[in-house]
Amino acid sequence: MTLLGDDTYDVVVGDIHDRGNEAGDTKNIVVAEGRTLAEAEADFEEHARLVPGEHRYVQLRHSGEGGTVVKTYPATG
Repeated sequence: MTLLGDDTYDVVVGDIHDRGNEAGDTKNIVVAEGRTLAEAEADFEEHARLVPGEHRYVQLRHSGEGGTVVKTYPATG
């Protein structure tokens, strides 16, 4: 059994690509893929500075389809 994503992480941003849409249409984009935890943390912090101007949110996730979210900025829920 292969455990994809146990040691690698992705950084995903929710980009606001239609500012005229009041519903706030958002498109998810992977900006860093297959990084070590330290690399992904650095990318997460860099992109967190762009919320809410360029990004709606930024997430640090385990790599792989359906990877578990480690943290989100801004925090929701």
